[in-house]
Parts: sequence; C-alpha cells; structure tokens
Amino acid sequence: QDVELDTASHMVRKADKQVHLMPKEFALLEFLMRHPNQPFSADAILNRLWPSESEVSPELVKVYIAKLRKKLDTEGGAPLITTVHGVGYKITSD
Repeated sequence: QDVELDTASHMVRKADKQVHLMPKEFALLEFLMRHPNQPFSADAILNRLWPSESEVSPELVKVYIAKLRKKLDTEGGAPLITTVHGVGYKITSD
C-alpha cells in the first residue's frame, strides 16, 4: 500500500497525492495503521474513537470505513482496509 500518514501535520498521502480526511476518518485510519494485521470489531473501534458518545452504533464505523475506502482504495487494486468476516476490520502490512 502506498498510503503515508503524518500524525504531526495530520496529512495523508497516497501515491504522492494529498488525501483530505475528516478528523474522525484520520483518527480511524491512524488507529488501524498503528495496529497492522490486527482485526478490530466495530464495537472495539467505537470504544476507542467515540468513547463518550452513547448515541453511536457499529453502523457508524461501517460508514467511516466506507468513506476511507472510497478515498484511499485504487480501483482494481487490493483494498487498504480489509474486512475479516465475523471479526472486524484491519489493515494488512506488507
């Protein structure tokens, strides 16, 4: 994957092009990238990224995963974020 995440500048680059992410999209991407190859359930992601918001549901995680995929995946290429059926989501490191 050719995605670079710079936590200092809050910038994401893919193939040397800047990708604009919303703060929660950035937080989700950063969280998954910090734990490569480790799948997380939607509930586990909710607990880490939306800890004080009781009105959120696992559906929200699906929405953010879809947004990240739309912005970062290359058509015909391997997806950055993979779904582990029955478990959750992960980023696979090479």
